[in-house]
Amino acid sequence: MGITPTKTRTKKPEVPAEPDFRTVDKLRRAWIAQLPTSLDTDTWIPDTLPENQIFLAHVAGYARQFMEWTHFRPDLWQAPSWYPERLARMTTWLATQTKTDLPQRREDALQILLTAWPKHLAHLRDAQLIYDSIPSLYTPEDLAEFGPLDVPLPYLPHWRVPDDASDDRREAARVGEEFTLYAGLTTWLNTQIGLPLLDLTPNPF
Repeated sequence: MGITPTKTRTKKPEVPAEPDFRTVDKLRRAWIAQLPTSLDTDTWIPDTLPENQIFLAHVAGYARQFMEWTHFRPDLWQAPSWYPERLARMTTWLATQTKTDLPQRREDALQILLTAWPKHLAHLRDAQLIYDSIPSLYTPEDLAEFGPLDVPLPYLPHWRVPDDASDDRREAARVGEEFTLYAGLTTWLNTQIGLPLLDLTPNPF
């Protein structure tokens, strides 16, 4: 009598704790209420706007994505163990900062954001690099196949290019990730130190 081999499966990835979606929606509405009425983070940004408005609109749009990924509490959000990307490292670091650290952290984040912007805009305007500049949303295959059916799957961003990608493509992905995350971090820090959400003026102290 033969023995039928069984299929060996790897351990399924953890499913992050389901957030309180009512609380997330309340935080979302409060965040959106801080935006100028002329900005809509759910629409495409036309390239015909003045450049300062393009910058502001991109910051707002990317900050919205950052806040959605972290359930509008990046200081409390914990990434699942299968997600080792820079967003996870940033929120882990953020949780270690004290209130007195935040003004300087805001200035540091803003400088990174301002430095990344011209390069990121150039990549977005390059048909060969635009898709490397924006994230793909990822969840483990096993979680997508065997995950729960009654809660949304945790799709999280990554900026990845093939191993044989050109240096230009790698740089577009790196800068795209940096601009997106620091748009989120800068605007969140603004709200924590009493500045308007979209205050993007250096404020030495």
